Amino acid sequence: MAEFDILVLGATGYTGRLIVSYLQNHPDRKKSLFTFAIAANSKPELSELQTSLNLDDTIQSFTFDADNVDEVEELVARGNVIISAVGPYWRYGTHIVGACVRQGKHYVDLNAETHWLKDVIFHYDYLATKTKSIVVPSCGFESVPSDIAVYLANKTIKKVAGPDTDLENSISAVQCNSGFSRGSWETLMSVVDVPRRKLKLAEEDFALSSLRGVNSHTPKYINKLPLTVPPLYGTFSQRSLTNRAIIQRTWGLHELMTKQHTIPLTDEERLLEYGSRFKYEEFMVSPGKSNSPFSALFLGVLLSFISTAVWYSPFRWLLGMVIPKPGQGPSDKELSEGWFAITNITTSVPTPHKPLTNIRTSIKSQQHIYAASAVFAVESALSILLQHDQLPSLGRQGGVLTPMSALGNVLIQRLKNTGLYTFESEVVESH
Repeated sequence: MAEFDILVLGATGYTGRLIVSYLQNHPDRKKSLFTFAIAANSKPELSELQTSLNLDDTIQSFTFDADNVDEVEELVARGNVIISAVGPYWRYGTHIVGACVRQGKHYVDLNAETHWLKDVIFHYDYLATKTKSIVVPSCGFESVPSDIAVYLANKTIKKVAGPDTDLENSISAVQCNSGFSRGSWETLMSVVDVPRRKLKLAEEDFALSSLRGVNSHTPKYINKLPLTVPPLYGTFSQRSLTNRAIIQRTWGLHELMTKQHTIPLTDEERLLEYGSRFKYEEFMVSPGKSNSPFSALFLGVLLSFISTAVWYSPFRWLLGMVIPKPGQGPSDKELSEGWFAITNITTSVPTPHKPLTNIRTSIKSQQHIYAASAVFAVESALSILLQHDQLPSLGRQGGVLTPMSALGNVLIQRLKNTGLYTFESEVVESH
């Protein structure tokens, strides 16, 4: 019997602190609907966290070593749902996922490390379905909003054009004022210790999907969101590739679910498949008021330079001098001024009897992406903990899943209830 409903691992990191703060003040906690505890590798840092956030005495803390399998197993046994903010995940996350799956616990995290997710799926997906462990990686800004955008676009197309309508092209433009935490920079720099072939395989289409579909368009330095006035220009990024991999896994899981008939489905779940011609791409909108093809190209070149330069030790040394200190990230002022918007245009497959349908789906928030990641992770965990019986069939079955395949409408409604996000999905006419 678990002692706590939710256990936050890596609580003293930058995003971990945001998660703890959000949990502490959550309306459902005030209704005594859940309990939680925190854990990290440093007792002094845990004590400082408890003092700075004024955590009450009911919130217990534990120290652990993520490399010690026995310690991880013992700690995981104390919780029902584990929220992991321990990164880089490829270094510190495998024992945690393994312990959750073996013990039938549930797990969410904030990772954007596709190469690690391939290993997690290979080693733990089947076992998780046997132990009913719900494992949902990438429950932060990567990749909840992007996954939701396509999920909502599919629902709108089915409603407008008919339940047998398939999706063809889906493209998302991501806008935000970012900033980076220490953990994000360390994850970026840690890729030099990962075999390059492994990284390349993780960038391929359908890297995380057990089914292969139609390859997406080749990532470009200059992208333009269609059917949008004024136009939005941007460039591909590593985040784009991560989100594409997650959404393609959602596509594959839904395709298998609806075609194999291995689990009972509701009428709504029978409409979740996107179709065999589905293609997804995503780009980051170039910042500033001068959004143009030139600014998109400049951003693309800059991101390419960083991703290449990080392989060279002098550049990593230089980054080490300027990046935030451990546990630090965007300032309180930057958090308060944060915002993001995701705009997705999805088109249907035209047929002789059905014209092309274009759907614009948007998700907007006056919230910084790090604060949003904390909310997404917590609401994902609470979806599993408090509304397990309402989850999609795939979620209740367990496995290594994606936000929409595991949590679906339950997570979307919980996010709506926070009042922090707006969701819109509507038909848009071609010009």
